[in-house]
Amino acid sequence: MSPSIAYKKCMEKSKPALLFLFLLLPLMAFTWRSGSWKGILAGREGEGPEQVHVRFSQPYYASGDTVRFKAYVFAAASLQPSFQSQILEIEFKTTAPGTTQHLRFPIIQGMVTGSFVLPDTLSRGQYAVMAYTPAMIPAGKKDAFQTRLRILGPASAKAKVDPEALKKQISVNLQAYPEGGKLVAQVENRLAIKATDQEGNGVATKGLIMGAAGAATVFQTNHEGVALVQFTPQEGQQYQMVLENKNTTAVLKGSKFPAVEAQGISLRMQSPTDSALHIKLLSNSAWIQKRGDKRVQVKVLAGNRTVLATEEKLNRAEGVEVMIPHGKLPAGLLTLSVANAEGQVEAQRFVLVQHPRQLRIQLKTDRIRYGRREPVRVTALVTDAAGKPIEASLAFAVRPRAQSQELYASSLEREIFQGVAPRQSLTKAMAPAVDSTLEVALLALTPFRNFVAGPTQQTPPDTALALSIEGKVVDDKGAPVPTTTLLMFGRGSTEPMLQTPGPEGSFVFQSPDFVHPDQFTFEVLRSGERVKDANLVWTNLPSFTKATVLPLVLTEPEAQYLRQTALRKQATALFGVKGGIAQEKDSTAALLEELGTPDQSFDMSQYVTFKDLAEVIKETIPLASVVENDKGRSIRIFSPERNGARYKEHPLYFIDGVPTLNNDWMLQLPGTAIKKIDLFYAQRKLRNLGMIARHGVLSITTNAPHPKPAEFQNNQTLAWAGIAPLHPFKVPSYEYNIPSPAPDLRSMLFWAPAVATDAKGQGTISFYTSDDIGEFEIEVEAFTKTGSLGTQYLRFSITPNL
Repeated sequence: MSPSIAYKKCMEKSKPALLFLFLLLPLMAFTWRSGSWKGILAGREGEGPEQVHVRFSQPYYASGDTVRFKAYVFAAASLQPSFQSQILEIEFKTTAPGTTQHLRFPIIQGMVTGSFVLPDTLSRGQYAVMAYTPAMIPAGKKDAFQTRLRILGPASAKAKVDPEALKKQISVNLQAYPEGGKLVAQVENRLAIKATDQEGNGVATKGLIMGAAGAATVFQTNHEGVALVQFTPQEGQQYQMVLENKNTTAVLKGSKFPAVEAQGISLRMQSPTDSALHIKLLSNSAWIQKRGDKRVQVKVLAGNRTVLATEEKLNRAEGVEVMIPHGKLPAGLLTLSVANAEGQVEAQRFVLVQHPRQLRIQLKTDRIRYGRREPVRVTALVTDAAGKPIEASLAFAVRPRAQSQELYASSLEREIFQGVAPRQSLTKAMAPAVDSTLEVALLALTPFRNFVAGPTQQTPPDTALALSIEGKVVDDKGAPVPTTTLLMFGRGSTEPMLQTPGPEGSFVFQSPDFVHPDQFTFEVLRSGERVKDANLVWTNLPSFTKATVLPLVLTEPEAQYLRQTALRKQATALFGVKGGIAQEKDSTAALLEELGTPDQSFDMSQYVTFKDLAEVIKETIPLASVVENDKGRSIRIFSPERNGARYKEHPLYFIDGVPTLNNDWMLQLPGTAIKKIDLFYAQRKLRNLGMIARHGVLSITTNAPHPKPAEFQNNQTLAWAGIAPLHPFKVPSYEYNIPSPAPDLRSMLFWAPAVATDAKGQGTISFYTSDDIGEFEIEVEAFTKTGSLGTQYLRFSITPNL
């Protein structure tokens, strides 16, 4: 992670320029407010809610790994790429504030490709990840994409499964939910059963539904803790669920089983077709005897509006089937309700109608078996349902087959088409009425992709995520500074953000460009003059509360991954980047790379030792000087591009690649600590860093012991996330078959999240196999600008070279 960057901004304006600036203040203030994210959202409310789905490159990571992902941002109802927001916010929450990350990524055509680096010291556990857009903020956290990443801890050559951890007792909670909301006696009901541990995670287990008469129905939950069973209860019976596990440490902590209704209607969604919904209604004999001579009303509602209504007579034991053509239903979350002649609701559930447009993908490789370090060429052909080639964005991932299998459940296609509909797909009005546990339980194994259970008890909505940042302008004694103008600059910005604090110096701003503080500087003006000792005191900077990290027990494949990661790190230390061992670039070093070659460099080993940086500047650097006035001492750079004129303020400093604007600390830097000085004054280079480098850059390389960033940060350090840096996925090339002693132990062979197909619907990638052997799998996901999507897999193997 890059350290926080300390900035102090100085800015002098001539009186005519200041007069012109203040004449523009009212207009600028109005323009900024009118373009704020809240104003933009207000004009786009008719576009419908956004939905985010994130696909990660691996099912688990070691500490220090680079987490790569592709995110899809689309309209919840239509699946088409959404253009409401331009920025995706990612929160990775840990227990330590120093390791928590809040990152921002650009959304391009409804898609995001990004990455972030895990701290080396991160301990083993399951960590929360949240993703959302500014357009989703008003609805609160419940609409955000949320998941947990399995972090295996630091890499270790001795990593192994802890046998004692496997013996720890698991407390299991069981809950059962009827599809139509009621459990009706003497007819077949469909139940979703959810098994969770004390942390709320799904538990794979076996059990029985037992009644007093001794009859039992068996159920078995999958790794997500979900089972779907057909169950016919008897009137007057009380049922309970028990575990039937053998040789296991799971114990039943609690169970919730619905009461049996003496009379009623069982509702069941049949396996669907692409053209219609098929609903089976079954009534028991007690209900038929009382109401069988009257019709029931089947309604489909969108919100409070009825979009379809029909009547049926339920006077036969075999029930009745209702077919509703898709063409008669609007897209979105609908309520399916069955009411008797008196208007009482007998059964109810939600249906998410999305009018699917599934793509067909053909994957082809030149072989199905490869040796070590051999080239692989993969071609994907994407067509629509009619076989016509189509342009799409493809996301390729090549992993060991065991890893790939663990990610099947989170694929975009399964999320949308097989029923694990994310909670954020529900409309704001409907979301509180659907219990999240119930929703997931009923969706996971249902053959109908949009199976959401009937309404349950409402839960209070989460507090909305705040995008506002509040603070006060104060002097060096902490007293408010009234009647000021506050200018804020961020890296890459072309003009300042303007604020007019109130009488007590307080201010607030809301902007997707300044959601979280980092790399950000300011200037305070009063009555046309710069306020020298002004500081900003923040009252609600975004902060992260301590997150609960769920425990994690290593599996054998995960322990093997830690061992291989340790070997890769050893190879990196021995062989550098040879043999395909990729090294990630520090984001602070990336800042200097954007400047390019220095305009002037000075090797201090060629000079006598000076007292401090101020003396070094005075004696050795012709294009820099130390000036002193009533504001104190500071460094100025002369620019040949400006006819030798001096910049008006001190430059942006770099200390061993870490930027700062702490001028006072820099001037007192001991001469013995300075190894090299680089100057940057060419405008074409400075523009790469934006406003923050407009007075030039002075970069210092120090001798050991090197100063730590905390030493040169001051009380004006603020945060602005900016756009997170991209960490390219690097693969080796063995094109010329040059022997390399470095082992290539990549577990993930290839990652290309944004490959565009051509006019023929084809997309092609190439990569080299590693030294690892075994079964691997190619995964490709396709997504089009019209909302069509598809997933395909292809297996191949790597064997020892003959």
